Amino acid sequence: STDGTTATITQYKGSEEDVTIPETVKIDGTVYTVTAVGEEAFMSKGYIQSVTIPATIVSFGGKAFYNCSNLKTVHYQGTLSQWCGITFGNEYASPCSNKGVFIVGGEEVTELVIPDGVTSIPAYAFSYCQNLKSVSFPSTLTTIGSKAFYMCETISAVFIPNTVTNIGTYIFYGCHTNIFCEVTSALEGWASDWKYFLNNAYWGKNGIMEYNYSITDATNHTAEYGPYFGTAETVSVPQTITIEGEEYTVTSIASSTFMGNKNIEQVIFPEGITKIPSETFRECSNLKSFNIPASVTKIEGYAFYGCPSLETVTVAENGNFVANDGTIYSKDGKSLVLYYTRSAVREFTIPSSVDSICACAFCDAKITKVIFNDNLKYIGQSSFRSCNSLSGTLTIPDGVTVIEYDAFAYCGYSAIHLPANLTALESGIINGSMTSVSIPSSVTRIGTNAFWNCSGISTIELPSGLTEIESWAFGGTKLTSLSIPDGVTHIGTNILSGYSTDNLPNMTFDTESKWYSDSGLNYEIDKETYTTTEGNFDVQKFFQINADTEFYKAGD
Repeated sequence: STDGTTATITQYKGSEEDVTIPETVKIDGTVYTVTAVGEEAFMSKGYIQSVTIPATIVSFGGKAFYNCSNLKTVHYQGTLSQWCGITFGNEYASPCSNKGVFIVGGEEVTELVIPDGVTSIPAYAFSYCQNLKSVSFPSTLTTIGSKAFYMCETISAVFIPNTVTNIGTYIFYGCHTNIFCEVTSALEGWASDWKYFLNNAYWGKNGIMEYNYSITDATNHTAEYGPYFGTAETVSVPQTITIEGEEYTVTSIASSTFMGNKNIEQVIFPEGITKIPSETFRECSNLKSFNIPASVTKIEGYAFYGCPSLETVTVAENGNFVANDGTIYSKDGKSLVLYYTRSAVREFTIPSSVDSICACAFCDAKITKVIFNDNLKYIGQSSFRSCNSLSGTLTIPDGVTVIEYDAFAYCGYSAIHLPANLTALESGIINGSMTSVSIPSSVTRIGTNAFWNCSGISTIELPSGLTEIESWAFGGTKLTSLSIPDGVTHIGTNILSGYSTDNLPNMTFDTESKWYSDSGLNYEIDKETYTTTEGNFDVQKFFQINADTEFYKAGD
């Protein structure tokens, strides 16, 4: 379309893999300057591999390049200052929104330096520029638009000067970015939700710190290291830190110290630290190696969640852990702490010495089958989460008495043999692809979300010894009937979430029961109706009508 002397590209009808948007077009003998790319103009053109953008463009309409899945190279013929003058319709307007390489002036932009003189960065300007490792703002900058760096996941730290008086919403949306602010608190012109929940803000800073620290014992001169904010591929945690002229020994690492850092490939810990805490390396997708000093006595769950590139772990001799076959164990061999060769496609046999599997030990592993030993007693939280290559029937030995929450969430097996001595059925054990499950008679509690979205299950026989059914227990199932055992004394909220009034299961109770709710109302329930001061209702509607209420059985 045209308007005076300018033109807008409204739809691309070509079939070229490498597209160049012209600076001008000639229509009916008149030359127009191309200044805009309209809404959805290139949407879903999956064959496009590169696009060249002229400096004349001043706006991209919403979803202009949405779902161009093979568009991996973007050449911009203008300057970064000119790019910051463009209007973007949404996070999918920019040609960079397909996670491609952004090239300005013939050079790939990985360390972005906004030029002096730029006063505003528009909303969505650098959406999905996932090769950006760092950003530097000029002292002339006053405004950062909403989601300006949407999903720029490799930017680990940034400094915002005190000249920036206006900030839109979630400027680093989807990023584990540490934000160092020269001001001491958010200004009036900053949106209340300017900071995404994964962002940490540090106030009154003069620049980006390489890492944070805190004194843990002033008398004995010990300190805690972290979080880390740098961009190095190899990080050596110092054994000592000088604080105000005095030397402190590093004995601890802060939780989440390296979380979300996409640049780190190797971390070297010093002797003296005693624990690798929860989420230390969570989502460090490029981490390849680390070491465990002899002084470390504990490795907490989720410390290595989302680390698919791990290849090597060096364990100190005479320490508290041993390494064998790509796996870390406690020194006595009783605890399986971490299976770190997660990309290896293989079967895995739990050694006979192991009686407990620690939290998140196999998260995201590509194992196709796991063979448990008969000595196993405990399976930790999220221990096999997202092991989606597991298939067939999962057989858990009868000696296991505890399977924690989410232990097998998002796994690929189609059937499960639950241990005879299990006492609680938690969420993330029953797989959504299953069509039936046999609950052992030893189970006394059905946990929150235990059967969540198990749409293939139409019948469940609850054991007679059951005493608790927690919230959302059967949400998303396709039950036609449900019989509540007489021993149940507590029923949580929304146990039939997802059911409508016309497809509720036929619910029955083994005997007449008297109940009270957390709101103080009393109910009498029999096999046909329940009675309140408001009248009689069908029993199968009882828990759907009162979805947000917890119920407790009254004593005899």
